[in-house]
Amino acid sequence: MKKWSKIATISLVFAPAFVYGLDAKAATVTVAVERFTLGQGYVVEPEQVNVTTQKNYAGILEQVLQANKLEYTQLGTTDNNFYLTGIKGIDTKQPQIPSAVTQLAQQTNTKLSSVNASAPTLGEYSYSPTGGWLYSVNNQTPTVGMSDQKPTEGDVFRVQFSLVGYGADLGQSMDGQAQVKVADKTALTKKIAEINQDKASYFKQGAAYEQAYQTAMAQLENLTASQTDVEAALQGLNQPTPVKTIAMYRLYNHNSGEHFYTASVAEKNNLVAVGWTTEGIGWQAPASGEPVYRVYNPNAGDHHYTLNAGEKNNLVKLGWQDEGTAWYSGGSQKMYRLYNPNAQAGAHHYTLNVGEKNNLLNAGWQAEGIGWYAE
Repeated sequence: MKKWSKIATISLVFAPAFVYGLDAKAATVTVAVERFTLGQGYVVEPEQVNVTTQKNYAGILEQVLQANKLEYTQLGTTDNNFYLTGIKGIDTKQPQIPSAVTQLAQQTNTKLSSVNASAPTLGEYSYSPTGGWLYSVNNQTPTVGMSDQKPTEGDVFRVQFSLVGYGADLGQSMDGQAQVKVADKTALTKKIAEINQDKASYFKQGAAYEQAYQTAMAQLENLTASQTDVEAALQGLNQPTPVKTIAMYRLYNHNSGEHFYTASVAEKNNLVAVGWTTEGIGWQAPASGEPVYRVYNPNAGDHHYTLNAGEKNNLVKLGWQDEGTAWYSGGSQKMYRLYNPNAQAGAHHYTLNVGEKNNLLNAGWQAEGIGWYAE
């Protein structure tokens, strides 16, 4: 849209100008694509990208979107007057617009729509007459478009969807207009990108590290997170606080009938995104204790959980895949294990709830005693 194209290059905060030599230098930048104003988290989570200082940000964005198999539309070219008009296939859910954004819309007489006429493409005019994509570098909005902005070592490049006020909902104000107050998330975004290089190794350091990561991601995706909370999340990543118990999430697959259990917020969210139903927190597991093993049946497509290493090993011999320790057993609360002899998948169920256990027994399930213990 014409008005947007003009506004996209305007900011009250001026980025410093850089002079680049003829020789390109290697640089590592952090890149993220965000839709926090829709309450939908990341399109591309923070990642580190190796580039040269002669490659402009339009080219870097193109590189990242292609690497993540995302198609997009644009005006101009990566070398001249580039403007991101839309990203295809990413708007498939009803937005959960933060209250701060809806309040800003009311203040500025901006009409928000509950329907995106361009769905599943998210871009110009989506949900709002001022909807569109903006970008920032190190929490500042450059005075030029992506084609004319080049990186320096350590930059944090964030591509963000705006609904109201051409960035006012992202904390960018023009002519003193109302805006949403947002924190500077540069350092936290950069730290998450570093961890995402090898997230599995970071998590292997213990439950406290995974919980610190989940807390940090929640603060990043919270549009109106306070600066204090953002800085605390960064400190938590560097020095995680030991945890005594871990929330175990319970999910249900309506197609297969399987219940799934995980301590990972990311795994839970991924399953919800593909159609699983979240059933809240099933129990609290201790941070240490006897390991509960998780194995996967690639033929039936379901999981089994057991405290018994011998049972796990027997299933692995039969073709199940060993997925390691899922959580730990410990505490005084009994997690009952039940078996459905008629099920092709999801044949086992685990619950703290005696009433649920009895209902399943009345429906023909078989009691198999105590699976493990919970806090």
